[in-house]
Amino acid sequence: MKVALVAKNNKWGIGEHIRQLIKAFPEIGFEEHYGGKGDLRNSRLTRKLKGDFDLIHVHGSPLGAFGNPQKPIVTTVHSLLSYEWKHVKSLRYLLGQLFEKSTFAKSRKIIAVNQILIDELKENYGVDKDKLVFIPNCIDVSEFNHREIERKHFVMGAGRNVRIKDFKTLIEGCKLAGVEYKLLHQASRSTMLTTYREASIFISSSLYEGLPMTVLEAMASKCPVICSNIPALHTLVIDGKTGLFFEPTNAEDLAEKIRCLLNDSKLRRTLADNAYKHLLTNFTYQRYSKVLISIYEEAINA
Repeated sequence: MKVALVAKNNKWGIGEHIRQLIKAFPEIGFEEHYGGKGDLRNSRLTRKLKGDFDLIHVHGSPLGAFGNPQKPIVTTVHSLLSYEWKHVKSLRYLLGQLFEKSTFAKSRKIIAVNQILIDELKENYGVDKDKLVFIPNCIDVSEFNHREIERKHFVMGAGRNVRIKDFKTLIEGCKLAGVEYKLLHQASRSTMLTTYREASIFISSSLYEGLPMTVLEAMASKCPVICSNIPALHTLVIDGKTGLFFEPTNAEDLAEKIRCLLNDSKLRRTLADNAYKHLLTNFTYQRYSKVLISIYEEAINA
């Protein structure tokens, strides 16, 4: 089987998701294709592809808008512009919904990385439930070193430096708690892995997410997490067991949770260990490998 992987770029969470996918399925002939800058150009990617592909796998809901009449398309939805628009009133997000709708219409199968996204796809776009399947973002924990070290007294956040990630609240919360913070927006892979290993806490302050790779990676590094209490994170964070929630945009609540964890080393270890076990049970490709292969085969043979 030969599959073309299409994405805007190989950065951020989608890029890491693709890297994990290629690593997990060495038997599939994956070939990567990235568009770079220019949303309209990116949405034409699938039409331009030439090659002996059995399937085109699109990552990012607007990117298959123009389609390829000769190749079946499977789309993985990591987030929806219709919901990002609710938080960030960008014309790009508003117009992009037209491209999302076209992509979904041209896709034979649509993979949602969160059960919440399945409901959003049905409600906002009227996507047929028979097209939809849930496969979460997954992670290979072997990449992360768990040798016991003394973590340093700082907290971290990571991701695209965009308003929907709400780094403003993260910064305000850290200042209120009196703790140093590090934000990684375009760091190298080695820097990311080192910082996960050294930080006392990882914070995700997002207003909206699909299923963030950064939280998965922090958990895989046994770094305890504090996350904004948004629906998409409920599959990852069980409050008080695999992490802590704070009220979105509430810097004082975040500061309280930071102080709580920094002052309780036993709780930090418990949350980190529980989160790691949660990953091994629910977020590895070994669990979903047969599902993905069957999706590919069904789309090719449809």
